[in-house]
Amino acid sequence: MKYAKYIIPALAIMLAASCDMDKKANGQDGNTSQQQAPKEYKSPTEAATAAKEDMLAAIDKVNFGVSREALKNATPGTPVMKYGIDWDALVRADSNITPENMTQPEPVTMVPLINGTDVVTMVALNNRNQQYTVAALGDKQIAEELDMVRKADSAGMQSEIKIFEVPNLQAVIYAVGSPRGNIYYTSYNNNSIRRGMNGAELFKMLRNDAVLFQRQFGEELKKGNLVK
Repeated sequence: MKYAKYIIPALAIMLAASCDMDKKANGQDGNTSQQQAPKEYKSPTEAATAAKEDMLAAIDKVNFGVSREALKNATPGTPVMKYGIDWDALVRADSNITPENMTQPEPVTMVPLINGTDVVTMVALNNRNQQYTVAALGDKQIAEELDMVRKADSAGMQSEIKIFEVPNLQAVIYAVGSPRGNIYYTSYNNNSIRRGMNGAELFKMLRNDAVLFQRQFGEELKKGNLVK
């Protein structure tokens, strides 16, 4: 499944929403707004609410992949943590490991904007000492897949969901907590995003592909990841 991601840096949105106003207020060319530090918020909900207002102000100039009406009626949902998977840990891992044991430091806080039961779009936040700033908006792939996971798994509406991204394989994994342990969902390798997988099944698929990728592109990987 291919997605247009619509990931837009927050600074671009703030400029689109405020540039004309700054020109009128300052009698300048708008450079003042570019030098402003990102505003900090005390909670993910507060930051996501402010991001939504910026999106509404800029929606006529910026394509977020969502309608004004759906965005206007959306409210911040429970934050979701997005972790990067350590590539070397995946390649070296044994069969008992899970994505949770291979994460890189400093996860991204993702806040879904929800209209009814639908995930409309996503807001990505930076977190420094419990102070949140808006980093990016509109990851369409994660918004659509998170929406499908929440609806496919009844626990997805109540339980914690974590997101894992695997570099080089371009795999995105969604982990939904359950009494039996985490259930994993992914559209990677033409899997149905609505079909839950156990950890062993997921690991076997990812590690086999990672080892093959490493054998083929190992020299290039020494210079950095081929793809994000």
